[in-house]
Amino acid sequence: MKMYEKLKTNLPAGWKAWHSLRLRVGGEWEGEGDFVIAHPPRGFIVVEVKGGQIELRDGRWFQNGREMEKSPRQQAFAFAHHLADELRKKVNINPPFGVACVFPDTDFSVGPSCGDLAGAVMSERDLNWLEVSLPKIFSAVVPQQPSSQPNNRWIKALHDLWGETWVPHVSLSDRVADAEKANIALDREQLRILDFAGENTRAIVSGGAGSGKTIVAREVCLKWARSGLSTLYLCFTNPLAAEVNHYFQSKNIDGARLRAVSIGEYIVELLDAAGLKPNQDDPAFWKMAPIQTACDAMPRDKPGAVVLDEAQDLDRETWTFMQSLTEGIPFWVFYDEHQKFWKERLAEPPLDTTVKLKLPGQHRNPPAIERFASLYNESMTAAGAHAHTPAGTVFDCETIRLITADQDNLFARLQHEIGELRRKGARAEDIAIISLSGQLRSQLVSLHQLGSHRLHAADDENAPHGIVADTFLRFKGLERPFIVIVELEAGAVSRYDVRMHIALTRATVAVTIICTEEAVTRDPRLAALRPSG
Repeated sequence: MKMYEKLKTNLPAGWKAWHSLRLRVGGEWEGEGDFVIAHPPRGFIVVEVKGGQIELRDGRWFQNGREMEKSPRQQAFAFAHHLADELRKKVNINPPFGVACVFPDTDFSVGPSCGDLAGAVMSERDLNWLEVSLPKIFSAVVPQQPSSQPNNRWIKALHDLWGETWVPHVSLSDRVADAEKANIALDREQLRILDFAGENTRAIVSGGAGSGKTIVAREVCLKWARSGLSTLYLCFTNPLAAEVNHYFQSKNIDGARLRAVSIGEYIVELLDAAGLKPNQDDPAFWKMAPIQTACDAMPRDKPGAVVLDEAQDLDRETWTFMQSLTEGIPFWVFYDEHQKFWKERLAEPPLDTTVKLKLPGQHRNPPAIERFASLYNESMTAAGAHAHTPAGTVFDCETIRLITADQDNLFARLQHEIGELRRKGARAEDIAIISLSGQLRSQLVSLHQLGSHRLHAADDENAPHGIVADTFLRFKGLERPFIVIVELEAGAVSRYDVRMHIALTRATVAVTIICTEEAVTRDPRLAALRPSG
């Protein structure tokens, strides 16, 4: 188009121009301006372009010999007024405006002199001298009053209406809300398994990360408690137990009838009640835990039913305790063999039961995270099947990101990324920082503050309302919208793939991995997260 090309090369300095700007007002009016040209100190004009040979005969307009339904400027008037109204609504500014015409295929020395078109039409020749013709036409059609308000606001609003830089984007808060909605409802398979709880007193339920094991385990507990059974939920870690117990409390069920506690804490309670006063801070305690003594200290008023979650990490001695605890009562076990951290522990719960159920699929992780996490699933990485990410694999950088930094700058970069998440709308309780290192080697777990950000252990009483910073093992079974994975170096020496798989699958919205270039060299799969190009 001639007008477009001339504006690209001849638009006066400081002026702005937009082509094909569309507006829709309510559900009743919709229109388009061929061009909108703005002189920020003065206002704007809407330009109607009429190609071909344009003539005026006896008060009637013709285009290539055919009579036009409307006069050239008439079509642009409604659009110009609606555009001015939209700018006023957006920024409360009323820039002066007018309407002009361009006949790019019609050349003339003297334009039409009839009423509304006098001085308001540019010819093909005028397009070659826009630095002269544009100010002249502005003087003719735009009211002579400079705008007294700052012009950058209405110029930006006009540009936003045009939408040149529109990029599809969902805010962090909306992404969190979408993830929460997706996790609220039980799917058909989860409901089917829940129905079994009323028919079978003993069952083993397996499922991968994000398949809904903990959700179903909680609901089984609620179902039994509401039927009158005193029900105990047990799991491997204190943080998961604390979160599940908080969920139970929200259901207004008597704590004497329904509670959640970690297996370790429950054994300590029994030993303490037997007068043994165990020292949990002594690392040797858990290696020499007097399981048989705990069994002997079992109270007569044992729970009426038990649900065991994250069972894949129990050792043989603890299974002996569980069998003693649950003898003769309803007992359901939930586990995921692919998230078992200690290889020497049992691959499957040693229970004498004929009911074995499986939760298929996963509901927690976005597809990009699920796909990347699968590269660290031991059943899929056997014999080095995924030592390298398949060529051409591309991951959504809004959902899963890799950030590299020098070793000395990792925590500074972590602080920056947490700040960016907060600035974009993520709440403190939406974020968890997960170390792939163990507690004794992690620097992260010793931090209580990261810049202005307060950090909490996963089982801290304030954790539900703040940023969690803890190890992959202590955060097992939990989830947060935004997971930031750090300390890959310390965790790379032992069961690295399992650590990474556990950490990745905690995220319901997005993951950020922060590490050194050396970590990427050790794990080439991470290189697939680099932005292409």
